[in-house]
Amino acid sequence: MPPKVDLTGVKFGRLTAIERATNPRRHVSEWVCRCECGQTRNVPTDKLNNGNTKSCGCLQRDKAAARLKTHGMSKRQEYNIWRSMRERCRIRPHPRYGQRGIDVCDRWFNSFAAFMEDMGPRPTPKHTIERINGEGHYEPNNCKWATWVEQNNNKTGIRKVTLNGEADTIANWCRRRGINRDTVSNRIHNLGWSYEDALTKPVKSRPAPCKYSRPSLAA
Repeated sequence: MPPKVDLTGVKFGRLTAIERATNPRRHVSEWVCRCECGQTRNVPTDKLNNGNTKSCGCLQRDKAAARLKTHGMSKRQEYNIWRSMRERCRIRPHPRYGQRGIDVCDRWFNSFAAFMEDMGPRPTPKHTIERINGEGHYEPNNCKWATWVEQNNNKTGIRKVTLNGEADTIANWCRRRGINRDTVSNRIHNLGWSYEDALTKPVKSRPAPCKYSRPSLAA
């Protein structure tokens, strides 16, 4: 077996090897390294030698920040829209989005620059992102900039749904089928039901109130 190489004091990018790790994970040779930012972490020896790891992770963050600074959009509303989109779908899944299975395509999730390349800047400050197909994902062929007025016209009560080959608005379907609109909205947005199930599944009837008769006090 070849002798172990002493890397103490050797620099690998932003990392400096301090000492060999005493209890390496998964029986892999590791070194305790200190990053230029002050963080300390264990790094496998092979990743140091082949150049795969050059920092504690701050290098990637700094590169991402530099890219945002380069295009000068980190303070624009488009960036906030992009960040909120990622958050509600994957980072902290919202009942109306991530928990329903609505996702962001990898191209957009991993790159704000790619998102801007596909969407372009907002036409006006009143525009925000909208999915053309409300059941689809955030991806180039399913998204556009739209005003809140335009988006409100596509909300649950106005969007048309086809049942048995006939298209009508959800509001009209609710009236025709005798189902409460709030029930349908809750099924779609909170429970993640499809439009067809939300409109056709029967509503469970509540049990009738118990009729309790006070016992007679007569002897």
